[in-house]
Amino acid sequence: FCGESLPQRLFGRFLVKFLDDRNLRKITQSYYALDMDGDGIVSEKDLQAVAKMLHKPKKSIDRLMYCLAPPGASSISCWCFAETMAEDVIDGRALRLAFESIDQDGSQEITPPELFETLHPLNPELTLEQVIHHIGIVELNCASNMELHDHTLDFDEFCQLFPTRMQRVQELDRRGEEALMRSMELRTRFESVREVTWEWIHRLESVLQELNTLKGLAIEKFRGERARDDAVDSLRINLKLADTCFRHTPGPDGDLEAKHEASKRERAKRRHRIANGGGKRESDDVCLDFDNFLQNHAVNNDWLTLLTREANTLAKMKAKKEKQPLKEDDYFKAYKSADVAELKLHEVLAWSKTQVREYASFVEVLEVPESGLPRLPMSGRGLHSHVGDVHCAGASEKGLTESEGVASDVTLFGNGRL
Repeated sequence: FCGESLPQRLFGRFLVKFLDDRNLRKITQSYYALDMDGDGIVSEKDLQAVAKMLHKPKKSIDRLMYCLAPPGASSISCWCFAETMAEDVIDGRALRLAFESIDQDGSQEITPPELFETLHPLNPELTLEQVIHHIGIVELNCASNMELHDHTLDFDEFCQLFPTRMQRVQELDRRGEEALMRSMELRTRFESVREVTWEWIHRLESVLQELNTLKGLAIEKFRGERARDDAVDSLRINLKLADTCFRHTPGPDGDLEAKHEASKRERAKRRHRIANGGGKRESDDVCLDFDNFLQNHAVNNDWLTLLTREANTLAKMKAKKEKQPLKEDDYFKAYKSADVAELKLHEVLAWSKTQVREYASFVEVLEVPESGLPRLPMSGRGLHSHVGDVHCAGASEKGLTESEGVASDVTLFGNGRL
């Protein structure tokens, strides 16, 4: 700060009076961090101790004391120290208020004479040429306005005076761009499996309806042996179809069988370590991505073998039927297998539908990019009286606040309130 130009240092001194309590808390924390002896002030000895820690020359302390401490003083007050950090912490309405306080004619631009008139009382050594040079440097730093060197600062150029704030804004812009790219990527990944997932769900729903119908045919005695045997065969075929669906859940992963086996081995090892006291119980949470959420859930919840027992029961009945007629117990087993499979399918379909709709809602939100920072509005404070302003010293504040849109546009110059 002490190495900056005179207009830059005076500008920091000017901004101090616009800082709010949030800004001052940040400055106070930094100030007391320099108070090495804890006496509540930053003395020259404190600065010497800090300079020694940072391997800074003694002349840097002399420069600090010359710029920040009153003549003859041996310490720097927190208020004077705030001049060094004002440009780093000021933001929001305080920033707009400072701009409007300099903009005397309300043109939404700061001219060199206006800035000079504001800063000159702080140091009579300041010249108008220094102010013009300072504004020219700011204009050169504004990449979007390289062709406009009119030696005036609009609010966007004014914000260029605050590098910390600009870094923060640039970081937010970068985050917004990354969020937009990431959201487009996730949306594309989900859309790649969305249609095929619904087709997969519809196939399972068809199987579920068939199981509900066929299990009744298999258990009803009056249907006749042939009709009941056909129902048992159809149950076996539909269970095989559902088992095939589970082994080919939609997603980018091709070999689910190998992935399922690896998952089973890993879970078995984990259970063994826990049983032998060699490890802590880990969370069962599984990362479900936008394109392989069904596959990951299928692998970790053993969907690939979910209907194995019921399918084997019906397969044994087919082999038995080829040798001898099925008995009533066999039909009941077929009914029971279909009933259990039906319950399992209900659970799978309920989870799958909920998950697809949840990801669809995520995608719907991701389609709207993160909104940028809004432009700071007029603060309505600190403005000078301009030609054409209506003086409302005699108007009541209540009457103005009850009028729509009036309270935000009319300044009560009589009492200095909005």
